[in-house]
Amino acid sequence: LAERRRAAKAQQEHEEFVERVRKNELTEEDHEGRLGGVVDLALGEATGCALLKEIGIEQTPQNAHRMLLQWGHWDETDCPWPSRNRVNLAPFDPDLPEAKWASGAGERRQFAGTMKAFAIDPEGTLDPDDAISLAPDGKMWVHVADAAGLVDAGTPFDEAARERGSSVYLPWGVAGMLPPQVTEAAGLGLGATSPAMSFGFRLDDEGALHDIEVCKSDVEVTRMPYGEAHELIERGEEPFKTLFAAAMRFRERREANGAVGFQFPDADVSVSEDGQVAITEIPLLSSNELVMEFMLMAGEAAATYALDN
Repeated sequence: LAERRRAAKAQQEHEEFVERVRKNELTEEDHEGRLGGVVDLALGEATGCALLKEIGIEQTPQNAHRMLLQWGHWDETDCPWPSRNRVNLAPFDPDLPEAKWASGAGERRQFAGTMKAFAIDPEGTLDPDDAISLAPDGKMWVHVADAAGLVDAGTPFDEAARERGSSVYLPWGVAGMLPPQVTEAAGLGLGATSPAMSFGFRLDDEGALHDIEVCKSDVEVTRMPYGEAHELIERGEEPFKTLFAAAMRFRERREANGAVGFQFPDADVSVSEDGQVAITEIPLLSSNELVMEFMLMAGEAAATYALDN
């Protein structure tokens, strides 16, 4: 008899809760202990939700998110997308060791002091990973941050990177792929010199690559936002004038060979500490085109080098 009474009471309390849900009159107790299933669905941690089913709402993460906002359980600053996409936002283990050269790091060619490289990135980039340069002999180079030189397979650093897969830029911050101590050691321009994998090549009048080299290096890198690099290109200052002309020759060759390009509008989304959302259009500048073409050159250089060796 006591069991039946407890069951009847629980059923009555549930029915009263569902009625409050329908009327959007949830109590503090409801918010604290009865919306977990809706939250799990909104975060992508469940495939269904009994409460939404009971009140006749399709059981989707989007609907769960919408109802949590409607009920006042969440506000506009609650973002379920990282959880839905399994983005790891947890801080790195503070006990990870200091970043050191991996066992196979090998000797590095010293470019520092002989030519300067430029890492051109959006404002606020925390992990610069590529740079371009023009050597005194006219050879062009693309330098890529050599994070692998600091990370042996199977080490805590490697496991942390594998778990995350990539750095994720969110409106309120960055979820890095690598622990800060690796980024600080490997990021281009974050130290007096930077370790890199460097791809060198010359470009003929038709935009074709030749005299390709690949080496590990130490390079002196200057960081620069896209806007500043764009101004230097427009003013015709070296080495940007020569590098941009080469980039355009390479593009002409690509397009003559049937390359297809897509230019979609880009925007920067940020959230201030007081919750204000700012969406700023990012214009396509000559510096964007410069970096894009040189990254494609590096890809072709690496593929050609691999085929030849």
